[in-house]
Amino acid sequence: MGMHLLRIIKLVLLLPALLVFTACGGGGGGSAPYISIDNESLSSVLKVGDQEQGFPGVTSFIDTKVVFQGSDMFLGLTIDSAVKALITKNVNSFLETSPPVFDSGPSPSSTGVTVDAALKKITVALSEMDGAQTNANIIISWSFTGNSVVRSYTKTYVDGELKGTTYSSTWTYSYSSVTGLTTALFIESINETKLLPSGKTLTKKASYNGTVKFVRSTVDGSLVSLASADYSQLHTETNNDTALTWTLDGSVKMTGTTLTGGKLSFDGGFSFDIPSYKTVTGKAVLTDGAYLNNAILNSTADIIDPDNLTLTSQADYSDYTSTTNNASALRGAWVGTFTDSCGVNPGNIELSITETTATWFGMSSDLSRVYGTLISIDATGLHLKNNALSWGNSSNVNNTTIDGIWSFDGCSGNFSVTKQ
Repeated sequence: MGMHLLRIIKLVLLLPALLVFTACGGGGGGSAPYISIDNESLSSVLKVGDQEQGFPGVTSFIDTKVVFQGSDMFLGLTIDSAVKALITKNVNSFLETSPPVFDSGPSPSSTGVTVDAALKKITVALSEMDGAQTNANIIISWSFTGNSVVRSYTKTYVDGELKGTTYSSTWTYSYSSVTGLTTALFIESINETKLLPSGKTLTKKASYNGTVKFVRSTVDGSLVSLASADYSQLHTETNNDTALTWTLDGSVKMTGTTLTGGKLSFDGGFSFDIPSYKTVTGKAVLTDGAYLNNAILNSTADIIDPDNLTLTSQADYSDYTSTTNNASALRGAWVGTFTDSCGVNPGNIELSITETTATWFGMSSDLSRVYGTLISIDATGLHLKNNALSWGNSSNVNNTTIDGIWSFDGCSGNFSVTKQ
């Protein structure tokens, strides 16, 4: 039987089957139950990322920078010491003194500093420079009213690899003499565009809304220790060079006693494009996790026990396997023959492996026996199935040839295909 007739018959008999490792998560609609992602390789990649594939991992998308950076009254910015002292004096007065008194101080000698005694507001305008070139413009202000302080911040990049990027935030501070804690209600947004060496961009859109309670330094307004944080995050990044998008939305709760670390929990949903698995979606829950804040100057906190992260999905990933382990090299059309103890030899067999599907079709020469259609691929090789039942397994796989043995319904034989 020629291959042309085989393909015609295949159109009639063969329904395409999706390769299990590439189906999109979340299938089955909102009514489908969530089940645990127990696939060890996929779970590991989701939790800690894959550097070779450029995938950062779920835990790195749980944002804690907003807490440690935002709590600092001056955001780590370089501001004239006299201006900082004046702002700190007013912060301490309005948060810890009743009735507070606004001090406008002497006329500021620094450029870009405005003190509005009527509005009880101090504004500082800064420029971020790269040599003689202005990369970004920053406006940060403190408004004093009642027993609270409102800090507003915007940063806009006008040049460089982040040109067009904007950051903005509003933090409202209050203080309790009973607990000795400063409470901050905050709203932040990030609209970031980073130019990649390829000429394409990496974009990040994120927003945060929540509450932080901490011990504040009355000397410089910095965070001394974190008591708690409770906030929501919406975080999406898209690499326009690789066409990958990563999203993690949810709620974060943190507790801690010192800058060295504390406890963290997260509850939310994710959707991650991973080159070797396509799009994986589901829910991520981290309960009583630990974080180690070993880089406070960079305003980051590292989650040190990603194994405590529970991942679930409406899709069943139990049979999913990465398209690594030669899978990328296997993509293409494969044609060959198989021996059949129950049919006229040789039979003809075809394999088709793409980034999103992997199917096969076999037929004995006398047309009496037809096989197919699904292929799964893992570290041990290729596994051919006939109507979801095991048909055969590869015994030798390389970039040009696949050999194997099969046994099904009392019949058996060998198969061999070559890449076209």
